Amino acid sequence: MENERIKIHRYPGVKPFSENERHVFYGRSTDTKKLYQLIRLEKLVLLYGKSGLGKSSLLNAGVLPLVEEDENYTTVKIRFGARSGNSLSPIVTSLFKLPEAISNPVLDKVGAGTNTLWLCMKCQQHYTGNAPKTYILVFDQFEELFTYSEEEIRQFKKQLAELLYAKVPGYISQSITNRLKEDPQFLSNQEIEYLYQQPNVKVVLSIRSDRLSILNTLTDYFPDILKNYYELKPLDRMLLLMLLQSLLVMKGIFTCHRVLNIVEKVLIRPLIT
Repeated sequence: MENERIKIHRYPGVKPFSENERHVFYGRSTDTKKLYQLIRLEKLVLLYGKSGLGKSSLLNAGVLPLVEEDENYTTVKIRFGARSGNSLSPIVTSLFKLPEAISNPVLDKVGAGTNTLWLCMKCQQHYTGNAPKTYILVFDQFEELFTYSEEEIRQFKKQLAELLYAKVPGYISQSITNRLKEDPQFLSNQEIEYLYQQPNVKVVLSIRSDRLSILNTLTDYFPDILKNYYELKPLDRMLLLMLLQSLLVMKGIFTCHRVLNIVEKVLIRPLIT
């Protein structure tokens, strides 16, 4: 059964590898380990590379399954899609993908609601004091954000920055301060401490290298957006030859030097140039 799955699914064509194809995703183990370590260390990570090199496959079948082996992490994949007449805004798309907001007695007392990225993720944070999971939000094909209106982009980057960097958004903090002035017993010390614990969230942005410059429009909220990056480069010639040779053997095709030379000329050289 395992061999049958490999024969059917090893090369999915132009479609990226999915998580359930990780067992047949070869050739990117070094990239997988390096990107995984960077994500564990940093709050915001940028993955970039030329179109078609396999950024989505690296995330889907390489990095994300590795992340999810750690019970302390939960991944959420988000893709906006290019804007069309009936597209949802980037904020609404993100909220649909995030875990459903759960009842939170402290946030209910404050009357903050759940309709922002920060509030949605704060609802996942346990009031009991138990260590919550860290959520890793993965925005694939992030260049699609810039097909939306300036106002939609502004709202998204503002809320994402609040989620990543604000212990409590300014408008909520001001509301809490005002309520405590009216009633010093409005919140207990434990509740205040909970409110000011930052949600455990990391963000990964994946974008084509020819659209990197457009990220400058986000630097008002993310001045270090280009600081922690990982460039996905083409596979080298020998590795590609080895992978293709193993595929040909698996398919029962005789791999003489003449066949490999043709494969290299037709398939490999275009990929590494």
